[in-house]
Amino acid sequence: MGDNPNFIDGIKYYLYSLLFAKDRLYFIKRFVNRMARGSYVEKDIYVIYQHQLRTWLAIPSSRFYMYMLAYERSVVDTVRRLITPESVFIDVGAFIGFYSILAAKLRARVIALEPDPRSFKILLHNIEMSALRQRVLLINAAVGACKGSIKLKLADNPSESSASDYLNDSRVVGVVEVPMISLDEIFKSQELKRVDVIKIDVEGSGSDVVAGAKLVLSRFRPHMIFEVHRGYESDEVTTIKTLKREYNYECRILEFRNKRNFLIHLVPKVGK
Repeated sequence: MGDNPNFIDGIKYYLYSLLFAKDRLYFIKRFVNRMARGSYVEKDIYVIYQHQLRTWLAIPSSRFYMYMLAYERSVVDTVRRLITPESVFIDVGAFIGFYSILAAKLRARVIALEPDPRSFKILLHNIEMSALRQRVLLINAAVGACKGSIKLKLADNPSESSASDYLNDSRVVGVVEVPMISLDEIFKSQELKRVDVIKIDVEGSGSDVVAGAKLVLSRFRPHMIFEVHRGYESDEVTTIKTLKREYNYECRILEFRNKRNFLIHLVPKVGK
């Protein structure tokens, strides 16, 4: 049993819970209950100490295990390497603000965009709890090719809400209409003098994000951290090919999850 990776991960899960979670009594009760093969109601939100960020972080229960341990280590290392004081970091699909907090702690100016109203509330709370409100502009909107509105499908797991066909209909718990803005409009409205890094994680809608960022990409040539989702109709791999061909980027894989989902670093080539 000790060689079973699921068993080992389970032990790590409870060890980290007891060490870093505020509500230790809850985890003790749940551990005892599971050992007795009983049931215990899951919480919707946890508050944990996230050791990579060195701050307390509110997270949905469905993502507890991911954030409790070393979260996306290669991506975190890349962002740390790219961000310098006064960099401008745009977090498209900010979710609960992990990368917004990371960049703000590195003294970047951060613009965080999140369309799901459930996740946006947690994002706002996390930025306030981390005392970073002065560095982070929060926008409760989707990012697309133009200004307007869009229907957002709310997923049973808030991290996977999407306006694309990437999200399976069986996992949709509701649909809301949310405002939409383009990166070029943000560039103009915020009078940005630089854009250094853009992180895009929009569950299959990356093509629209890139389509609305022609000025930003051609003028600033930012590094891009892109979570690619391969769908049936909206395939973000096509967008990556466009970025390589039309904007002279090269691609480096940071984390490969499966054939439909992986994280890449788009690096602007020198000389254009």
